[in-house]
Order: sequence, then structure tokens, then C-alpha cells
Amino acid sequence: MTRSVSSGGWNIRSTILVIALLGIFSHGLLWAGAHHRVAITYESSTDIENADPDEFLPLTCTRIAVYTGLIAGILAGMMYMFLGGWAKIGLSARLAFAVMILWMLIHSIVAYREVPPSPSELRGTKGLLLWVSCLILFAGTDRNAWRITTRLVHIVSYVTASILLLNILRFPRFSSVLQAQWFFRVYLGILLWTAPWVLLSIKDAHISPARLVFRAFPFGVLVLAVLQGTGRSFLIIIAIYSAVLLAKFKRLLRTQSLAYKGTIACLLLYIAGIAVYFAIGQITSSFSLLAERLWTDTRTDQYAQFLSQVSVSDLVIGKGPRATWNWDGREYAWIDGSYTLMMFNGGLPLLISYVVIMIVPAWRVLRRRPSWDYAAPAVVLLVWALCLTGLSTFTNPTVSIGHYVLCIYAGRCYSYLYSRRSELSALRTPISSTKAER
Repeated sequence: MTRSVSSGGWNIRSTILVIALLGIFSHGLLWAGAHHRVAITYESSTDIENADPDEFLPLTCTRIAVYTGLIAGILAGMMYMFLGGWAKIGLSARLAFAVMILWMLIHSIVAYREVPPSPSELRGTKGLLLWVSCLILFAGTDRNAWRITTRLVHIVSYVTASILLLNILRFPRFSSVLQAQWFFRVYLGILLWTAPWVLLSIKDAHISPARLVFRAFPFGVLVLAVLQGTGRSFLIIIAIYSAVLLAKFKRLLRTQSLAYKGTIACLLLYIAGIAVYFAIGQITSSFSLLAERLWTDTRTDQYAQFLSQVSVSDLVIGKGPRATWNWDGREYAWIDGSYTLMMFNGGLPLLISYVVIMIVPAWRVLRRRPSWDYAAPAVVLLVWALCLTGLSTFTNPTVSIGHYVLCIYAGRCYSYLYSRRSELSALRTPISSTKAER
């Protein structure tokens, strides 16, 4: 009976899930808008570094959006967990969830015993609520919730791409690398995990050319933004996505007529021509900034200073959410590379738990070569895993629409693995029954 209710139509869990995703997406757009306004208000790198995005935020609306998304996300995740999701993720993931949350709860109690944390600290990149919000993963294990999520991911991707494209066409050339980074940072944090999925999840081998181009629109805007955003790591990420997309659509186009292929090529050339016509000045400026940045080493000195101050035991056990180290004479709480940052804050228990929960199921799914309905979220999760190595500086687990979507992708992977286990179990049952009868 629980299964029939869980897989039915619209229900209270679906409503809470939608509220969570829309709330956290609204916060993402407000935050992106604040960074955008900082980038267009200040030109010098010094002014941008000292700028406070909160000055450009409607704080009341922002707080309502983020806490609505956070509370609703945790609540929805718990409901889906108790109604079947806990059993679907398997023993290792269940243990990893328990270890991750309990371990970070202990670290938080120790770190905050003298000075209580602020709400923003609790939900920040190093806060306890970030790891608790991973519970929204369980929504991805439910078929009905996945159908709702796919529609919302499309909405998130197209809305973000449209806003970003308008801003690209309206904004003058970037005067510095930092200005470009602030302009694109939050938008890319949304599109990198939604736009590729919109294309990869196509299942219809006879999709019309117009519909195919429409599905490619968010990814096209993502590529344009990466070319302008002067991010070395993002170029590598786009190259990986492009290789996967090429492999996927090579098979699809192989079965199509010459007229179909010609129509697709003409549409893509037409759209590319329009984009180049409107943005050629910005792209030329950004290419010069990107070429300058490609050969700049920003990590070696930072890691040398970090490792000279942080011991192996600190990285094994973790120093807690308020851990800092001295970088060039100032107290610094971060390090380029999310895996290293996880160890710095929560040690190996946090790192291993997160990898088991989020990355391992994606690897297990792709090894089984499933349909693109399941392979698409797994591919995006493995790209996310690569980014966490330090490939992308600003890529960290956060209470954001991007990370919510990634968690739900992981839930989708668990759903596939659970269905495979159920199928194998069903095949073994008749054999066992026959042997018992004999």
C-alpha cells in the first residue's frame, strides 16, 4: 500500500518538493542578480573584491526564499525517506548518511559551544544544515517525484539561460578576469548541472530538428557564458560534456535522413551566426582575458602554505566548520578543491560519506550501460565529482538549486540500482521455489 501511495499522483510530498525547489531557485536568481550588479557597478578588481553582494539584495525576500527552500527540502527528503527511499539506497549509503550527519553534528557542537552560530553560518558551505539538506536525495528515488523534478529542471534551465543571455547581450566588455567571474559565477553554478541534462536526457530517436535545437538552447548559452567567463576549468567541463553529447547524438543522427541532418546543421549555423553577431565584441575581449589566465598558476603557492600549517591528523579527523588557516597573513577558511575542504572541516568521515552517497551510485549506474533516462544524471554527477577535485574553484556543495538537483540525480541512480536488484531477486525466487518443491 505504501508503494501505491508513493508512486501515485500529486500529493503533499510533491507539493513540499516543488516549494523546496522553487524557493531555493528563487534564492539562486536573487543571488545571481546581486553578483551581476556588483560586476557592472565596479570595474576595478580591488573594488569588486571588497564589494558586499548583500548590498544589492532584497534581504527579506532572499531570506524567505532560502529558508523556505531549505526547510521544505529537508522535510520533503524525510518524507520520501520514510516512505520507501531509505530501503532503496542500500546499506552502504544508509551508513554513510548516518555517519555524515552525526559526525558533522559532533563537529558543530564542539565548534559552536562558546559562540553560537548565526543562521547563515549554519546553512553555509561549511554548516551542518548543508549536509542535512542532502536528504532531498530521497525524492529522486520516487518515480512521481522524478517526473515533477524533470519538469522543474527544464524550467530552471530555460529561465536561467534566458536571463543570462539577455545580460550577456546587454553588458559591455569585461575589464578584468574578476569582473567576468563575478558576472557569471552563480549563473554557471545553475546551468552546469541542468543544461547538459536537458540535452542528455533526450530519449526520442525521431525528435524534430526544431525541438532538438530548442533542447540545446540552455547548453548553447552555457557554452557562450563559459567562453566569456574566462574560467579555465569550465572550458574543460564543457569539453567533457561536448564529447559525451557527440557520442550520444552520433548514434541518433546515424539513423536520420540527409535532409534531417541538413536541417539541424542550418539551424545551428543560423543560431551561432546570431550569437556571434551580437556578442563578437564581448567574446573577443574575453578570449584575450582567457588566454592571459590560462597560464596563470593560482594553486601551487596556496597549497604549499596550507599543507605547511595543517597536519595529516587535522585532515583525517577534521577541524570543524570554523577551521581557518593563515594565507599571506590573513585568516582564511577556504581552500581550492572541495575534497580538501571537506577533509579540513570534517575529516575523512565526511569526505568518504559524501563520495559514497553522491558519487559511487553514478559510477555503478554507468558501469551497467543503462538507457539515457538513467545515464544522463549519472554523467552529470561524475562531472561534478571531477570538479570537486579542485578543477573548478567555486564548485562546492552548497544549499543551492544546483546541489539540490545533483542530490536528486543521485536519488535517480539509486532508483535504477534498486530496480535492478528487484529484477534479479524476482528471477532467483522461482528457481529457489522449484528447488524447494523438489
